[in-house]
This record gives sequence, C-alpha cells and structure tokens, in this order.
Amino acid sequence: MCRSGAAFFNDGRYEILIDAPHGRLRRVLWENWGPATKVNLYLTPEGWIVMLGDGSGLTAIALFEGKAPTEVQDAEAWKADAETWRYLGVAASVRPGLMEFYTPDESPECVPLFGVGGFPHRAMHQREGHCPD
Repeated sequence: MCRSGAAFFNDGRYEILIDAPHGRLRRVLWENWGPATKVNLYLTPEGWIVMLGDGSGLTAIALFEGKAPTEVQDAEAWKADAETWRYLGVAASVRPGLMEFYTPDESPECVPLFGVGGFPHRAMHQREGHCPD
C-alpha cells in the first residue's frame, strides 16, 4: 500500500515508511502480532501522523514543513489529547504481503482491544475483539 508518501509492509512484520521531501523515516510498528492486522491513522493538531494499532500499539511521527520526519517520544505521544485527532482511515492486511488503505467512508473508526482492557486513546471507538470488516 502506498498513499501520500507512506507505505506499510506486511511479511509478518508491520512497518511504516514515510518518504518526505527532507528525509525518510522507517519504523517497525509490530511483528507477527497474532490477530492484529490493521493500523488506524490520525492527524494531530501538533502536525503528527499517529498510528494506533490493534491491541493499543501507538506510534507517532512528527511531520513539519522543511524538516525530516521524526519519531515522537512514547511518553509525549501517550500524553497527547486523542480527542483532537482527525481519523484519516485504516491500513489493513488483506493477505500476506499486501495491505490496503481504506478511507473513513470505507471503514469507520474502530480500535480493537484484543484483551488489553482499554487505554486512554480514542475510548469511544474501542471495541473488545475484532472490528467489523
């Protein structure tokens, strides 16, 4: 899947690659994590792209004009007010090696918990188990 300069790869490992005019950042989101097959994408008022994975994995990348993309420190990302985030859509594994991006119209926001019991981000969209396809 490639859209707006970001790519996700799935060979048992989920990564994001952000290729921006002033630099590139590649980050492993998780590896072979059982039922986790989707990652929700958000845009924050701070100018971050946030990836919220199935089961509560969270990664934030800062994208600022004229600068290389940088990873936001975990402590800072976890303190962010998620109610101000704009849901961009979801990247989902459709089969090994292939991920597709779905817009909010195609896939309404849903954050599957898979037994983690909840976390502070996007609480009203959390759901135990799988989200509907």
